[in-house]
Amino acid sequence: MTARSGTTAVAEMTAVRVLVIDDDPFICDMLEGLLARENLEVEAAQTLRDGLRLSQQKPFDLIFLDVLLPDGDGLEKLDTFLTLPNSPAVIVITGAGDAESAERALYRGAWDYIPKPINARDVSKAADQALRQREKQRVMAEEKPRSVSAISGDSPKIRNCITTVLRAAATNANCLIVGETGTGKELFARAIHESSDRAPWNFVVVDCTNIPENLAESVLFGHHKGSFTDARETREGLFKQADKGTLFLDEIGDLPLNTQKSLLRVLQEKRFRPIGAKHETQSDFRLIAATNRDLSAMVEAGAFRKDLYYRLNTIALILPPLRERENDAEILAKTFIEKVCAEQNVPLKEPSAQFLQALSAYDWPGNVRELLNAVSTAVTLADDEPVLETYHLPMEIRVHLKKTMLEKHENAPLITPDFAALKQELDRDEELPTFKEVRTRVVDEVERLYFTRLLDSAQGDQHEACRVSGLSRARLYELLKKHHLSLR
Repeated sequence: MTARSGTTAVAEMTAVRVLVIDDDPFICDMLEGLLARENLEVEAAQTLRDGLRLSQQKPFDLIFLDVLLPDGDGLEKLDTFLTLPNSPAVIVITGAGDAESAERALYRGAWDYIPKPINARDVSKAADQALRQREKQRVMAEEKPRSVSAISGDSPKIRNCITTVLRAAATNANCLIVGETGTGKELFARAIHESSDRAPWNFVVVDCTNIPENLAESVLFGHHKGSFTDARETREGLFKQADKGTLFLDEIGDLPLNTQKSLLRVLQEKRFRPIGAKHETQSDFRLIAATNRDLSAMVEAGAFRKDLYYRLNTIALILPPLRERENDAEILAKTFIEKVCAEQNVPLKEPSAQFLQALSAYDWPGNVRELLNAVSTAVTLADDEPVLETYHLPMEIRVHLKKTMLEKHENAPLITPDFAALKQELDRDEELPTFKEVRTRVVDEVERLYFTRLLDSAQGDQHEACRVSGLSRARLYELLKKHHLSLR
């Protein structure tokens, strides 16, 4: 097999473990035999449940995942496999392949998508490439330069973004960063610049939403004195300011069509003529563009030039929204707390467990920017209090969390003790316990279930717990102590 030597070389670096999840025994046997010949350690599971169980028990480097399994859709659990501690690469295999599911799999992080019937050469090639890329990512993560240290988070999606940053930094190719508002597009663009050979030179930021169409060419190309009515002095354009460095065009989707045409020529030639100049000048800049809009849809609608879109999209970096970055809200919050406390010149504050839980429960429509603003508000409102609590968060976040909590409470099933276990015990015992003993046991179990649910809904807020339960503070603490529970 053509990929044999490459896969074997990767396997020899360390013991490589592969998990095959497919309900077809023939496919499992074929892949086990094929991959075992490549010196890979292979295990197989024929249900989604067994695959999840094995993947949580052992660290796998590569997973072959079928889509249509007897107990579920493999793609629905793709994120679960990708976020395992060992961060395995996942190759999707399916006998019901279609373009839509392939797109869904790849966008959600699958390395490859192989339709059945499976070709041995395709499997070997995909395994080899996935394992090599995974090893590159591991090395990059260990040798991560200081330039990307400002990017906080440890979710698989953000680790993949950091890998793309480092790959982009090793080239001079144009880069397009796509992400919702507040996801940190400028932060990632700056990381690409500072990780590249262009770091000693300028990183020029242009907000395309603030460039008036009639002044766009003057701003970008520069102008000579007297070239138009308000040109009282010669000014260097942003293209020239970015010479040898990086030009970052933020929200490029808002750039007027006429300006898009001018930009395309500059990207092709790296030459331009300042307004009023007799000769062209040149600039060796690297372009990074960013947008929160769907440029491909804009191309279809005629609102963005197709040729410019393809030239910008040489390297694509898609930033995930904060709601899709598992556990990163807490990591970012701790970083921001240190930053904000230092900026406000106040002693470092400690976030309570309930504060961090609230941050993880919120969906952050404004993404990282909204989280930073929330932390800044919390530090300010805490004043001289050393611990940040949920009541320090901005009101709109507290209201959203409370509404979500109440909706869950309304839809929650009634609290019921485990009568089945009690019934078995009564049927088994020759001598019945006293009525008082049975009643005490049932009441205790109901109390424990109730107060566990109460603590979850009140999120550690004593006043809320008292209001919902109708208990006094003293009685509440007495019952919590009885069941070894605590508000904190």
